[in-house]
Amino acid sequence: MEGNVVIVSPMTALGDKIKALRDKKGLSQNALAKRAKISQPVIAALEAGEQQTTKKLPDIARELGVPVTELDPSYGPPKGYQAPPYSIGEAFIDALSRAGVETGLVEMAADVMAAMRLQGVLEERRRQAQKFEDN
Repeated sequence: MEGNVVIVSPMTALGDKIKALRDKKGLSQNALAKRAKISQPVIAALEAGEQQTTKKLPDIARELGVPVTELDPSYGPPKGYQAPPYSIGEAFIDALSRAGVETGLVEMAADVMAAMRLQGVLEERRRQAQKFEDN
């Protein structure tokens, strides 16, 4: 180690990222495991470099407030995949999540956005029904 530069081997890069983000959020391994709905030994094995990945990596990333590709760049969509465009609501929810807003609050905001979309659909159907009745 020279100065403040830390050399990270590929074997522990994922584990180092998880540990650094977990520490930044003030979470214990156990707390992160509970929030991501996995066992604490899986978090320990990932951080120690004993396990290189898990199917729960997206859940871990979500709880750490980062995209899964920040933890593992290879964990992305297939080459050539075109993601559908964001709606304003989806962009808002994504921004909340990336800003580290507590998961429960992000989920509540998503529920509110879904309710607002449903309300818009219902209002449009009422307008269509009224138009039909008027004819």
